Amino acid sequence: MRKAGLCGILLMNRANTMTETASDLTQTALSWHIRLRDGSNADWDAFTDWLAEHPDHAEAYAEIEAMDHALDPVLPDVQFPQAQPAAPLPIAANDDAPPPARRWRRMAGAGGALAAGLALALFMGPKLAPGSSRYQIVTAPGESRTVQLDAGTQITLNGDTQMVFDRKDARFARLDHGEALFAVKHDPQHPFTLEMNAGKVVDVGTLFNVVSLPDQTRIAVAEGAVDYRPEGQSIPLHAGQQMQAETGTARVSPVDREAVGGWRHRRLSYDGSPLEQVAQDLGRVLGAAVRVDAAIARQPVFGTIDVQDVTPDRIPLLATALNARVVKKGKIWILKPAHGPTP
Repeated sequence: MRKAGLCGILLMNRANTMTETASDLTQTALSWHIRLRDGSNADWDAFTDWLAEHPDHAEAYAEIEAMDHALDPVLPDVQFPQAQPAAPLPIAANDDAPPPARRWRRMAGAGGALAAGLALALFMGPKLAPGSSRYQIVTAPGESRTVQLDAGTQITLNGDTQMVFDRKDARFARLDHGEALFAVKHDPQHPFTLEMNAGKVVDVGTLFNVVSLPDQTRIAVAEGAVDYRPEGQSIPLHAGQQMQAETGTARVSPVDREAVGGWRHRRLSYDGSPLEQVAQDLGRVLGAAVRVDAAIARQPVFGTIDVQDVTPDRIPLLATALNARVVKKGKIWILKPAHGPTP
């Protein structure tokens, strides 16, 4: 098992000294948050058991995660004072271990005192508005994240996604942009409601996937049913159905229930979807900027793309399977017609 990074150790030490300034529950949630970054299967099993013990556990853990994410946009602007470098802690080498998460690398460079101060800030992370119980979670391209709202409601965010939740209302969420998979326990007295720019989705007890973009909304239902409500309308969707809405029109069609939310397992399935949509999906999962030449943007794609072991540098191989070729400009991969002049 990989050793905890310097900042992880500092944060754990800070958590152990805050018994007079934070509740035991908050301390435990913070300890789990740190422990699971390099957690074994046994750690994850124990964490699942802890969540199931009481609904407050999931709420406390979600709050720690939200506050952690809230630090991301703040840290680049922090001015670090000059200090004598601390002696590095011995960390066992492991060539196979992936690098630590982005925010831990930034914080480790701040020195022990500042890292401990940032750990304290986890308890006081910014909210959307002063006094608001709502908080925001944002994922970077290529990153996914799971939020447990209560014992029966779990939401998994795809990469490049921004959502808002409410600590006092586990039956509310807002998808500002991106993609998420929802597993929701139905409660007819308190239906789960997902807000979006183009309308809202009211759950009827289901497993469903939603993509919300500035000019497009896509919903696919694997289990149960939902009611999509754009500006006074009502479009019911049942298991095995999907809907795509853009420019004021909505089209409902069949969908393979097994394929709904397949991005969690890095499998993307299509039945005639335009290449432009495929590129957007690849960008969220792979963490790369993928664009499509207008000449082939509407080119239909059929089949399943398995990107289990695909990294951005293998996008040219994917392009061949999509009957396209790739031109790279800076950090942007552009899909162009398969037959054309070489740039």
